[in-house]
Amino acid sequence: MVAVIALITLFKGTAYDRHKPIYSGLYPVHQFEGVEHMIGGLHTYDDDEPHYPGETIQAIIEFRCWPFDKPLMVGDTFTIHEAKEAWGRGIIQEVSYPLN
Repeated sequence: MVAVIALITLFKGTAYDRHKPIYSGLYPVHQFEGVEHMIGGLHTYDDDEPHYPGETIQAIIEFRCWPFDKPLMVGDTFTIHEAKEAWGRGIIQEVSYPLN
């Protein structure tokens, strides 16, 4: 498993606004710059409150694996998708790889 701490912003005022709030436990897909395929990841937020378009929040995102050649790095950016529609963007602030 690979986990990142990211600052994510939910789009507002675009055709891709998410029309319902998000909560911890969401499992959307992510498109990273320089990576051809999308990957799902579990989101955990600091609270159990709903979060709406226009908000910027910190999230822990857990990926079961990272099967791509490009390693995750602080500063990497990504978009967050549901049914191929982007509804948010993020930037990695910290990366945690498992100790083997």
